[in-house]
Amino acid sequence: MKFFPIRLAAYPVRTQFFLAYGLIGCLLPYLAIYLNRDIGLRESTIGWLMSLASLAVVLSPVVLTALADTRVSGRVLLGWLFLGCSGCMIALAWFGTPWAAFVFFGIHVFLFVSVLPLQDGLNFSIQRKREREGLPTTPYHQIRVWGTVGFILPSLILPLLFSLGVGLTAMLYLAAAYGIVGFLNTRRLPVVAPGRDERAKDTAKPRLPTAEAAQVLLRPRVFAFCAALFIANMASAAYFGFYPLYLTRVIGLSDSAAGLVFNIGVVLEIVFILAYGKAVDRFGIRGVMIAATAAMTARMLLLAAFPVAGVAVASQALHGFVVIALQIGPITYLNSLAGDRFRNSMQGLYMMIIAGTSRVIGNIWAGQLAGIDLLLVYFIAGLFCVLATVVLAVSFRPDRPKV
Repeated sequence: MKFFPIRLAAYPVRTQFFLAYGLIGCLLPYLAIYLNRDIGLRESTIGWLMSLASLAVVLSPVVLTALADTRVSGRVLLGWLFLGCSGCMIALAWFGTPWAAFVFFGIHVFLFVSVLPLQDGLNFSIQRKREREGLPTTPYHQIRVWGTVGFILPSLILPLLFSLGVGLTAMLYLAAAYGIVGFLNTRRLPVVAPGRDERAKDTAKPRLPTAEAAQVLLRPRVFAFCAALFIANMASAAYFGFYPLYLTRVIGLSDSAAGLVFNIGVVLEIVFILAYGKAVDRFGIRGVMIAATAAMTARMLLLAAFPVAGVAVASQALHGFVVIALQIGPITYLNSLAGDRFRNSMQGLYMMIIAGTSRVIGNIWAGQLAGIDLLLVYFIAGLFCVLATVVLAVSFRPDRPKV
């Protein structure tokens, strides 16, 4: 049996997911603590920083995914985005001031928000190319699970560094390292010509890929799905933005312990992702999504009602449902509706209108409430999840997607 890194390195697409989510894993469990304790930002200011930085989601993904569908190879765009993120992390670590947080973290978000939709679109294009060539393809969730594995790894490295007396800036340098390796790995990804095949078949009607994707998203059934996900993403932004502070300030955990608790759910997430295909086959995407948002509701309300360590840890068992509801389900369903000409743009437009805008709003209201009471953040987020579940149950009637 080959050593794990050697086996992973044999699959460049899986490696790219591993590195992209690993970069997130360096930052997400500790970022709010770093901004609050090391840089001195208040909770409300952190909320504004997250929301202002998230404004990049409204512009960056839709432009870059349109380029990937029309002019520039997705792997080239991905490489420069990874390298730019590395530079921002190093600059933030060097300066470590409030203005540096706004400038360099803002630029980092502007760049990184395009990484995930570009990465998804490139993967779907690669799988589509393999399908046309008669080669075997890999379902999305079996590739995306390597992102989860990548997210976990920093949670094993960073607590060790913290125990040796290294400060929270270690997470920034580790994230920068992930970005550099991510840049190098993009050179190994297969080359896919932007929109070549369908473009050759339909030269009489050249249309902007973003417009074609928008036409699909505005279909009544798809619009209802997107509306529910907009609401759920507002709740999720509040959850992830302030969960580290919830664990350290409300529950009383140390920084290292907070990071480990954060990643308990991520480890269990692997089981949920691997079971996704069979779950959709049995219950349909509608049934899976309703169950996932209902589980999100339970998690938020448990954290609000029972602020004790046992509940905080136990609620992580529901984290896999959050990933299914916000990442796996929407991405696979929308890809099943996309054509080859706008496969990247479908992911970018969804990221802009639904995931991006909702995060801006979610971070703003969560930051204001966090300055009053962190428990109130999770209570309101739970109500948003209830609403998202109701919208899916009442209005969403999809065709069965390919998983």
